[in-house]
Amino acid sequence: MGHQGRSRLLIIEHNPKYHDYGKEEPTHVTFQVLGSGYQDPAKDLKSLPREYLLQNIHHRSYLARTQAAKALRKVGALDELTKFLSDPDPRLRRAALDGLIELELLVRRRR
Repeated sequence: MGHQGRSRLLIIEHNPKYHDYGKEEPTHVTFQVLGSGYQDPAKDLKSLPREYLLQNIHHRSYLARTQAAKALRKVGALDELTKFLSDPDPRLRRAALDGLIELELLVRRRR
């Protein structure tokens, strides 16, 4: 990836496509809806519009991107999630990996 690629992981603005999916909401609302490492999602993830999850995988916050990626996996949108593995933005590639890696851990636990 090189130094330039690593520094792109540290960008603190939303991915430019974030606003293509709707208006920005306060970050604390995103965490209430999608959950975080400390709390479960406020709603059933399957009740959320797919556009909401896709918007938040483009979020400026690493945790919001990760939660959106996990939500895409949980609602069965693996096809959409895996598309992010080849995105030019390394933050989106990382979020997709984070969403998929948990799936791998789940599969190992069930064996």
